[in-house]
Amino acid sequence: MNKPRPPRNEKTRFRKPSRFGLVLFSLLLITFAGYLIQKLYVIQIVDYAKNAQDAAAQHYKKVAEMPDRGLINDSNGIELAGTTYVYQIGMTPKDVRSLSESLSRDAIGAAVAQILELPPEELAAALEKKDTVYVQLKKNVVREQAEKLMAYLSEHNVGGFAIDSEPRRYYTNETFGSQVIGYTRYDMGNLVGQLGLEMQYNDVLTGSPGYTYVETDNYKYNGELPFSVPTSLRAKDGQNLNLSLDINIQKIAQEELAEAIRVNDITDGGTAIVMNPYSGAILAMASYPYFASSDPTACPDTRDKATWGGSSQEDIDYLSSTVWRNRAISDTYEPGSTFKGITTAIAFDENLSQETELFSDSPMYVLRQEIHCYTISGHGTESVLDAFYHSCNPIFAQLSQRIGVSRYYQYIRAFGFRDITGIDLPAEAVGQIHTQPTELDMATLSYGESATVTPLQLATAYCVFANGGNLIRPRLVQSITDSTGAVVREFQPETIRKVISEQT
Repeated sequence: MNKPRPPRNEKTRFRKPSRFGLVLFSLLLITFAGYLIQKLYVIQIVDYAKNAQDAAAQHYKKVAEMPDRGLINDSNGIELAGTTYVYQIGMTPKDVRSLSESLSRDAIGAAVAQILELPPEELAAALEKKDTVYVQLKKNVVREQAEKLMAYLSEHNVGGFAIDSEPRRYYTNETFGSQVIGYTRYDMGNLVGQLGLEMQYNDVLTGSPGYTYVETDNYKYNGELPFSVPTSLRAKDGQNLNLSLDINIQKIAQEELAEAIRVNDITDGGTAIVMNPYSGAILAMASYPYFASSDPTACPDTRDKATWGGSSQEDIDYLSSTVWRNRAISDTYEPGSTFKGITTAIAFDENLSQETELFSDSPMYVLRQEIHCYTISGHGTESVLDAFYHSCNPIFAQLSQRIGVSRYYQYIRAFGFRDITGIDLPAEAVGQIHTQPTELDMATLSYGESATVTPLQLATAYCVFANGGNLIRPRLVQSITDSTGAVVREFQPETIRKVISEQT
């Protein structure tokens, strides 16, 4: 029979922990402490800058202030292009509340609906969508209406609404010089020039954005915290372009060009240029067909409105190649009889002929190529002046032979036909002039065939005759001013070179 075990002493009731357990526990504790220290080191030391930035981003709201795009004015100070704003209004329903007043959500909704001219029941229904992150209330809100809403939200310290502004470019004269002025598109909060001066001077017109940093609470779209002091960097508005274009001369040029195209049943467009020969200032520059800068994809006069969409690839290709194209600087063509003035000026400048000298208009041969008057039989013997009147090719071919190939093409370069004019517009082309000319090349070019020029190249060359023999660079922008009207830069007439003598 087993002896009964004596009762256990209270001190022996709990076993003494083993050394292994203590060591393991200590290691785990040290490891955890090390992990915490390492995490704190990363948070407070290594990632301090990033975490501080993230915290500031939650505590502060950055509100962008976009600059106004600069104006474009004609030579009389008449505004041709300016900027206005439309606004998109939305809200986060669960965040709509007043931070300082006991306004009910229904009262806020009714007030906002009245300002935006929305049905009250529509806004009340939108307020019930508390699980929706963002509800758009109204698009294309005019500035006056948006400012009235902003005043209400500020006065009653109401949060939960988003008011996003979107700039819109307006053009006061629709088709006035549209290929010259160009148009813009809205991209990532900015207006970006797509054509003409809007594109050429985009950086000048754009300006610099500003920002306001305000302290906010934890509710998205809420206003600044009471008694907080915002930090602001004011936006710098774009600078203004003051052009040489004269609205009255431009209108006449466009009307006359359209009429000439209609009367002569021209199907492939046309261009007109009016230029001050002494300063190079462009007073008018028109390209037909016209378009409205405020609606560049609208149906042009040369297309059927019933079938026009404006967005198909075919329509866009037509707009790009025909309607938006500034023919004055981008089209090249054989100048024809207009080039006879260039040939005559070279001959006179070299004292190789005079206007009363008589020439035979009989057919002639250059490198076995016959050159004859358009009448075939010709006009017999005639002076240089008569040759101009009758437009007789052989006379000018004979003048070119007196000049000689080398000297003739030196003058062609001097008149600017191998280079762009350098006008302040994008996409300027240059004509094709013989690089290794023969006598036949020279003879045919003497009356404007076998080579090409742009309309502006020819107009600039003809200004040489009127201003005393100087090649002047054409220009559209006469000055740049800031938003206060102060002149930032003024452009003076630029003489490129002397081409012919004043006596010529």
